[in-house]
Amino acid sequence: MDKSVPSRRWLRIIPVALLMYTIAYIDKSNVSFAFSGMEKDLGFGATASGLVSGILFFGYLFTQMAGGYMASRSSPKKIVFWLLIVWGLFAMLTGFAHNLTELLIARFLLGLAEGGVFPSTIVLFSKWFPSHERARATGYWILCQSLGSIVMAPLSGWILYLFNWRWLFFIEGAMPWVWAIVWWIFISDDPRQAKWISEEERSYILTALEAEQKTIQRSKTNYLEALRDKRVWILLFYLLFEQIGYYGVSMWLPTIVKSFSHQGSVGVGYLTALPWIAAMIGIIINSNHSDRTGERIKHASYPLMIGALFFGRVRFNRGVSSGLEPRLHHSCRWRHELL
Repeated sequence: MDKSVPSRRWLRIIPVALLMYTIAYIDKSNVSFAFSGMEKDLGFGATASGLVSGILFFGYLFTQMAGGYMASRSSPKKIVFWLLIVWGLFAMLTGFAHNLTELLIARFLLGLAEGGVFPSTIVLFSKWFPSHERARATGYWILCQSLGSIVMAPLSGWILYLFNWRWLFFIEGAMPWVWAIVWWIFISDDPRQAKWISEEERSYILTALEAEQKTIQRSKTNYLEALRDKRVWILLFYLLFEQIGYYGVSMWLPTIVKSFSHQGSVGVGYLTALPWIAAMIGIIINSNHSDRTGERIKHASYPLMIGALFFGRVRFNRGVSSGLEPRLHHSCRWRHELL
């Protein structure tokens, strides 16, 4: 972007969207801190805990594509606003669960509500940031995942220390309702509707997007034909494996930290935040370099390759130092003593 062009959208759209999805990340991942208390009160074990973590994403399957489709043909602002209201309701309902079935239903409904938020926000960004700015815009926004972990860890630790796992969902589930008001006030669907940007910035955005659209090759390919495109499947498996690694770590990180740190809930919260600080630094560097060079494939693949190497090294070191069975026994014992 030309530095002479005003950039108020970067200071308005990005922070509001960043904090909005930070709350979404907290509400879908805070269950990792509640496992110990829930297992004791509701009477289930580690296998069921994995199902509780994963069933949320079955909800995503039903609404993620639909959310992006609807946002591209209507108002991303309105869609995200109402999803904030609905997901806040389901997040709070999780705290009322009295058995495993009720807990699974609440988590599934939470996934249904949150599933449309991510694609709707991407559609919103496509109307505010031209392609040569989009890696930075998306990268700054994706800081929400690391920020959510940094905020969630000590916040959840303190809530559990002062109250219990039910209040964890009540308090953190109310945050989307508060942020829905902020979202409605500060977000506009596109530059034509925004009264808070200058004519110079509006003209820059619309001109850049119009030029970008002229370079896109249009086709009449439908969804079924798209599924026959090998590139779609490559991207699908790329995201599948990336998400398995990402959420596999984020959901169980408090348990892993507890297993070797012997800290209480507050100490585990602070230690769990440390890897996400490093992640934020990497995201900022990678996204800026991608926009500066215009290269996308290597910037998307190399971080995953590096992450996989470190996963393997941690696994190898743990296995050599303590052996598989003692490690699993030790981890499970401390997970049940998390609180």
